[in-house]
Amino acid sequence: MNLAKIKKRCVASHQWIIIDGDDGNQWLSDGADCYAIVGIRLQARCIQDVFGLTDKQMDKMIVRAERRTGELYRARRPIYGEELEELRTIWAYDQKIVALRNGDGVLYIPEDAILAACGKDDYVNFYLARDKDGNLLVAVYHGMFCEALLSPVRDDIAEQISGQLARVGTMPILRTEIKKEVEDDEVAQG
Repeated sequence: MNLAKIKKRCVASHQWIIIDGDDGNQWLSDGADCYAIVGIRLQARCIQDVFGLTDKQMDKMIVRAERRTGELYRARRPIYGEELEELRTIWAYDQKIVALRNGDGVLYIPEDAILAACGKDDYVNFYLARDKDGNLLVAVYHGMFCEALLSPVRDDIAEQISGQLARVGTMPILRTEIKKEVEDDEVAQG
């Protein structure tokens, strides 16, 4: 959990949603992604003080608390869902995006959403999850604990990224190494 990066995401979205799970666990959401909060207890009326927000910033913010029940928002929820394999980090739409896949396809998560949950060098696993409405989420696990529930980029953006990557994959490679046959010919002539 990186509170400074979570703050940046919430300020950018103008939303601070404090989620209380039915086991007492808390999550902080920017409206799209949810981050497990450990070591502090948040209340809506204290967001400004805890995160050092100005009155001007607070005038633009939506701050609310809500309760969500079920395994998805429990601190010690079991790992369920299919594990996703991390393919690559790519640059698209002015940000780094992590490509994750399972047997059915690829989805994309902004890297800064992941880094708000864990450190760059932390060993994490990604699992496919679904919210109560059936929407896809990526559960980020660090060890046995779920650190975040992240929303993939929208389908239209994902299609554009995949299309651009497919076009790059069909282009010929500009060779940077001299082929062995050329070297052999030069040695034979010399």
